[in-house]
Amino acid sequence: MKIIFQNSVLIPLLVLILVPLLIHLFAKGKPPVYLYSSIEFILRIMKNTMRIKKPQDYILLALRTLLAATVVLIFLQPLLFAGGKTAGIFRKNNIAVIVDSTASMAFIDGAQTRFAAACAEASEILSGLSSKDTANVIWLNSKPSSVFPEMGVNFSYLRDELQKAQVTSEAGDINEAFRIASSMLKGAEGRKEICVVSDFQKTAWDKSIIDVPEDVEVVKIKVGNGEAANLAIRSFRCEPPHPLAGEEISFYCEVDNFSNQPMQTTLFFSVLESRMSHEIMLPAHGRRTAVFKHTFAGAEIFKATASLKEDAFTGDDKRFLCVNVSQSIRIGIVPDEKSTAKAWKKALDSLSWARAEFISEKDLSGEIPYDVIMLSGWKGAGVAALSEKLKQGGGIVCMPGDGADIDGILALAGRSGSANFAKQNVRMEKSEEKTHRLKISNEKDEIFKLFTGGENVSPTAGIFKARIVFPKWTPESEVLLSYDDNIPALVKISESGTFFIWNMPLGRDFSTMQMQSGFLPFIAEMILSSRNPGKAIQAESMEYFPGDSMALKMERDSLGSDISLKDEGSAEIPVELKNSGGKGFFISKPIRTTGFYTWKYRGRDAGAGVVNFPPVESDLSTIAPELAARTKDSVIVSGGGDVRRMRDGFNLWPMLLIVAFGLALTEGLALLWVERT
Repeated sequence: MKIIFQNSVLIPLLVLILVPLLIHLFAKGKPPVYLYSSIEFILRIMKNTMRIKKPQDYILLALRTLLAATVVLIFLQPLLFAGGKTAGIFRKNNIAVIVDSTASMAFIDGAQTRFAAACAEASEILSGLSSKDTANVIWLNSKPSSVFPEMGVNFSYLRDELQKAQVTSEAGDINEAFRIASSMLKGAEGRKEICVVSDFQKTAWDKSIIDVPEDVEVVKIKVGNGEAANLAIRSFRCEPPHPLAGEEISFYCEVDNFSNQPMQTTLFFSVLESRMSHEIMLPAHGRRTAVFKHTFAGAEIFKATASLKEDAFTGDDKRFLCVNVSQSIRIGIVPDEKSTAKAWKKALDSLSWARAEFISEKDLSGEIPYDVIMLSGWKGAGVAALSEKLKQGGGIVCMPGDGADIDGILALAGRSGSANFAKQNVRMEKSEEKTHRLKISNEKDEIFKLFTGGENVSPTAGIFKARIVFPKWTPESEVLLSYDDNIPALVKISESGTFFIWNMPLGRDFSTMQMQSGFLPFIAEMILSSRNPGKAIQAESMEYFPGDSMALKMERDSLGSDISLKDEGSAEIPVELKNSGGKGFFISKPIRTTGFYTWKYRGRDAGAGVVNFPPVESDLSTIAPELAARTKDSVIVSGGGDVRRMRDGFNLWPMLLIVAFGLALTEGLALLWVERT
């Protein structure tokens, strides 16, 4: 804490504080002595009253001294600075105000939203800046941006923008907002300050660590209360994620309870003309999953909606899902080993929903147009295109060829660099006398659900005279089938897409598996399971969040006027054509509103997508500012007025004037008391 005087030239007037003391001392000068006939009675009176008069004199002296000191200080105009920061009135101030406009700021605390309170505090920070100062406002959302391209002096315009601003439904990029603020302050002369006005929502701010330059001060202002009850739909997905027409689909909807009390609510599900509901009892700070079933008769993109009864925070009470229903699954078979490839093709041709065809190694380049690729006798062709297919969530069934590099197979599956398989080649082993049978190694895998409890149909039936020999598979949980001597027969790797290593040569010369009754349903279940995305691909592949730009890739050359993007109300979203790698992409402007969006090509549907509320914004609980966005040093204040007082100081003369009037009144009362006593 530090005090400075604005009228420091009047500091010599401080000697006037001594005036009451000097008057008091002069008044106590020794009076002349006059002799009377008898003064004994007067001396006795003085003796009895002197001990009372002396304290009265001292009280009056103290009051008059304080009054004189107060009057002098009023003329000096003192300023009080908290924390000893006095640079604001002598140097240029450069202030970057980060205003949180993320979705959680839409919650109503009291009579206004958290965002409205934040804008009011930011406006208070900007008020009082002088012409030598600069400032800017940075909006914290998914793609932070500033009002001015650089620090500016038009503070009234900034305050107008704060009044007109609207809260978004987006999550926030905290580090990017601080980066923008720091870059704007870089090179500025004078005092540099970043003021953050936010609710400091726990899920967004708790673990964030911010690096700011040493010469930049960080001030945090919190708006909103710490706790706010809320029910939210966390996720909405379907299995299988890419269903077939006529296939029963399970819709999974997860609901969170962000409150200290158990809550009961109703969850609604709608798709086409179908409407369903489900009552849910949620424990305190708990989660429940509801399941709805539906079957689509046709093949197109359908729209499904899950919603809750509206609560105080409505943004996360609804979630949308696009379901891309196909008529069939396209399967490309590379027949380097013809016997197994023909057995695959014959089985798949028996399935009404499978469209299998032979392709060559030349087709394993660029973008592969098949849903599932089956490689019979693969030795390393088309690695780049196959890897990209897996990253996109596709399925690959690979039977290695004789002499294939196992490390190359693992690299294709995203498992390169394993010391157990380094520099090893697989080999084909064939014997007419020594045969092998299969056994299930992982009964919990979804491929075997159809065969649970089956008496006559088994996926392990058949005898094998040939197989591929390679080292024992280390992650045993990924081995679905194995031989009677524990050599892996079928391995499943789910990293991005689904990758099967097939070690079961088929054909009359190798095995009898393809002739068993369980072979066809086993192949069907394996192909169907390959549609399920791995842990690197979201099930909601057409899902976006507020602030994102939607994209559409066109196989044919198209003009910009041919393509449009429309929301549910048929309002058109601006799009632009961009080229990448020789392909045309249509990119929309950032979308701010949740809901369904449809791509149109010359008036016909060409694609669809949904924009959903970001789950990270549903937990409305907050943390203390000192725990949010940890920096090397920061100052915590309660409001924009405190920031002004830190910068400009607190003017003490109005308070001193009140004190002076109080002292004058007290002196008058003291004199009245002295006269009466």
